[in-house]
Amino acid sequence: MREQSRARITAAALELFAQRGFEATSLSAVTRAAGVSQGLASYYFSTKRDLLASVFAAWLDQICGLMISAGEEEDPERGLARLIDGVLTGAGANLSVTRLMLALMVQPSARSVFAEVETASAERVAAAEAAVESLFAARGAEDPALEHVMFRSVLEGVTFKLAVYEDTYPLEDARRHLYRLYRLPEPQPLFAERTGPIRLRAARPEA
Repeated sequence: MREQSRARITAAALELFAQRGFEATSLSAVTRAAGVSQGLASYYFSTKRDLLASVFAAWLDQICGLMISAGEEEDPERGLARLIDGVLTGAGANLSVTRLMLALMVQPSARSVFAEVETASAERVAAAEAAVESLFAARGAEDPALEHVMFRSVLEGVTFKLAVYEDTYPLEDARRHLYRLYRLPEPQPLFAERTGPIRLRAARPEA
């Protein structure tokens, strides 16, 4: 029961942080949205910083889970494809969360919280990194650690552009480009196909 309450508080915080921003969201607003008492929320999270740490921890755990799961694939090509699709699907399905995380991690106060969470999860983070590096090692990479860093940099660049240009970003084209970049077999469509020229615009295109 208590874990369910904690999960409700964290979920409500994530939604409100995404809608209003971290600084503009009070702990009392989170408790109202979660349908719990202020006292119960304070039992789990004495400050907004503690609550933010919980949000970061859940997000980091999910990302690490994707990486570790991909690394368990016997075929490294399937592992990389699984990771590409998992990251892009997650980012596309939860753009408000993606935007929130991108915005928070460049704010000094929030970034310091993320650094603490990352340090506390050092063992799982290292396992996730090793899982992805193993995929590149199995493909004969000269420097699997560097390949892993560049792979994540490219993926995170795609998710950033998607977060900014939601309605005009050619996600399926970008996905197929990543497959070609990493010499993976041509995939079946996963996202909506582009119907016009590629033009990145923040404004929603007219119908």
